Amino acid sequence: AKKNQKKKKKTNFMEGFAKRSSEAKDSLKESLKKAKKDYKILQDLNSQIADEEVAWRLTILQQVAEKILQYLEQNPERIPVAEEFIEIYQDKAVGLIQQYLALEKVQYSCSEMDETKACINRTLSSLLATYKTEFKRILDYQLMDLNAELDVFQSFMKEQPHEEENTFPEELKENFFHKRRTEKKKSSSKENYAALFLREIKFNK
Repeated sequence: AKKNQKKKKKTNFMEGFAKRSSEAKDSLKESLKKAKKDYKILQDLNSQIADEEVAWRLTILQQVAEKILQYLEQNPERIPVAEEFIEIYQDKAVGLIQQYLALEKVQYSCSEMDETKACINRTLSSLLATYKTEFKRILDYQLMDLNAELDVFQSFMKEQPHEEENTFPEELKENFFHKRRTEKKKSSSKENYAALFLREIKFNK
């Protein structure tokens, strides 16, 4: 009986763990989904902004946001670290631009409106600095993990017997770099050609 009870407790624990793990994954997916939605909203709003200075600053801001989202999509375990970016900064950016656009559509020129534009530009500049800081903070966690693993691995290798230390042949490095750059250029040219070809097909349709 005790054996069955112990087995039941273990089963309940595993089921509870699996449930919590599934809920955590769902939560991460929802956070990323919200981040992507806010990004798309800002992209749509940007196309409606008449003031070129405001539109330009928002465009630069969105470029950083896109890099953050791409990183989070590839590294979903880092999403909790990006909570402030998702729930506060990007969310607030959406609200501010929506309010600004509503005022801009009134098309009424006055000193207060000019001050509002100046304030929006200052806020976007501050947000850009914040976005970059947040991205660095998100990356720092992975960099710390990697550096810790490298330290452990280096310590392990020092303990292993090995022959004299080998160095990478410098005389071959430039040839390697040249070949690599040439291959990248060829690959980029092929991708550009493919994109142009697809656009042409779409246009002709």
